[in-house]
Amino acid sequence: AVDLTSLAHVTNIGHWLLASCRGLTAVDLTPLAQCTIIDDSFLSACNSLTALDLGPLSHLTSIANCFLQYCVRLTSLDLTSLSCLTSIGESFLAGCRGLRTLTVTPFPHMTKIGTGFLFGCCGLTTLSLVGDGSTAMRRSSGRGTADRRRVANKARRQIGSF
Repeated sequence: AVDLTSLAHVTNIGHWLLASCRGLTAVDLTPLAQCTIIDDSFLSACNSLTALDLGPLSHLTSIANCFLQYCVRLTSLDLTSLSCLTSIGESFLAGCRGLRTLTVTPFPHMTKIGTGFLFGCCGLTTLSLVGDGSTAMRRSSGRGTADRRRVANKARRQIGSF
């Protein structure tokens, strides 16, 4: 287990925090509740990470590149607590091939979503858009890359347009 309590007053997380922690299966982000900015590669390549509660990060305004990139065992993620976000960097959740469900909410302050948003999330079957009562995508296991690209593009448009 990783103890982040010493970071309780930190507002800006620097590059590579907890990146490539291949044995990490879960992490409590509660001590990071004051954080407003996360720099590159936070929790990227944490191959064993299966679940993550982003609820404590409700004050985040900016997420830089490679957030949770290559977390291949992560199966679902709820972004509804991140409504203060103004920007998401490149390769957000890219390569998370085990990701099946993503829940998002209106991001009224969003001005930028970088390239590679959800790139390589080949297992994504459900994108729920909380706040407008719809599900952007549900696909059967037989659909291919073009459908996944359409889902990622729709998500990018929806997230910035609320």
